[in-house]
Amino acid sequence: MSVKTKRDKQFVDSIQQKTRAKQMYYNRYLMIRYFLAIFMFANFYWFVCTTNTMKIIPGVLFILGAISCIEVAKVYGKKQDEMKWTKRFYQLQMIVNVVCLILIWTPLFHLLLPFLVDVVITRIVATGIYLIGGMMAFACVYRLKQIDQNSDKKYLYIKQYEKTANMNI
Repeated sequence: MSVKTKRDKQFVDSIQQKTRAKQMYYNRYLMIRYFLAIFMFANFYWFVCTTNTMKIIPGVLFILGAISCIEVAKVYGKKQDEMKWTKRFYQLQMIVNVVCLILIWTPLFHLLLPFLVDVVITRIVATGIYLIGGMMAFACVYRLKQIDQNSDKKYLYIKQYEKTANMNI
């Protein structure tokens, strides 16, 4: 093997290693990205189906979710980035889910979800959905806290990879 091809191979290998490390850092936010997509669709659907003044709540959540999507996209290729809008979005989403969880069992059910029939089974299903949504939002807030503190497992794997690959990114 000639010296030039050996240098070319080393160059390509170093680029591949750096790309893998970037992808590993970005994959720390995998759950955040998927749950963000779920909440975006849910809030959009809620906004479209609501016909009263309650449109404000899903509308605000949808706008904050769009800002969070931009913030999550910007984090690619960076080791660490504080995701303040994404964290605020998930905190607000968690609060809204808890409030909706309570309001489902009040006469305000019609204002909150006017597109659903007011029967007990509907309230039970809606309670389950809001409960799951609240837990998802809480999990994302917790994961963002772990990422900010570099206490997540993926960070340790990345550091091991960088150490074995002799990388200084």
